[in-house]
Amino acid sequence: MRITTLRPESPFPRWAAWDGEGVNFSLFSEHAERVELCLFNVSGKREVQRIEVREQTDQIWHCYLPEARPGLLYGYRVHGPYDPERGHRFNPNKLLIEPYAKDIVGGLVWGDTLSPAPGAPAFPPPQLLPGPGHSRRCGEGHPLAQAGWGGDE
Repeated sequence: MRITTLRPESPFPRWAAWDGEGVNFSLFSEHAERVELCLFNVSGKREVQRIEVREQTDQIWHCYLPEARPGLLYGYRVHGPYDPERGHRFNPNKLLIEPYAKDIVGGLVWGDTLSPAPGAPAFPPPQLLPGPGHSRRCGEGHPLAQAGWGGDE
């Protein structure tokens, strides 16, 4: 499915929330400069669409996808400063899972790119960090099916 409609909607709740008609996505980031919502095929192995999240309310980036349904696999790419000494490690090459995700799809592929080698800098530059092949995705089967129906929200 290709998403063709995007609406601003609400910064709350702060997770992917199915309302019976579509899905509201929201993500907090005080220092992000840009946020992309990445949608994946059913297996979660291939990114099929990237949607720029343009709405921001009180440091919460949000959008509503009226065509999205339970079972959607997604993750975020967040752009911003890369300055480890100030606590900023933004890297849009890395797929991020949602902090409130209730279902995670896929395994973590451990490798040298996930930790610095002996003698390497503690905070490697973004181009040396792992990409999508090493990442997990958020699965919205359970959370969306439960949202609004007395689930463990």
